[in-house]
Amino acid sequence: MPSSLAVSDAMTNLAFLASETGHRKKKIEDPVNPSLLFEQVMTSGDAKRLELHEKVQGMLRHHVIGSKARRRKQQQREALLARLHMDSELLTSE
Repeated sequence: MPSSLAVSDAMTNLAFLASETGHRKKKIEDPVNPSLLFEQVMTSGDAKRLELHEKVQGMLRHHVIGSKARRRKQQQREALLARLHMDSELLTSE
């Protein structure tokens, strides 16, 4: 027959395991907040990577805006050349 001390230790261990399991279960059931996870995982290397990513995104955005303007000007030049070509064709055919 187990001693009362052994039974007491076993009961304490069971209570501890039950509380730990309950604590883990509560953690699993809690909704995940992505911003908190991001802050916890963030390291100095990640901070530098994020800074570089933002810089590259800005440069890319600037390039896209500039290329749209260049494309619009190119289309205007092509339209003007087509109009000049058509006018010269009309003048020489008469």
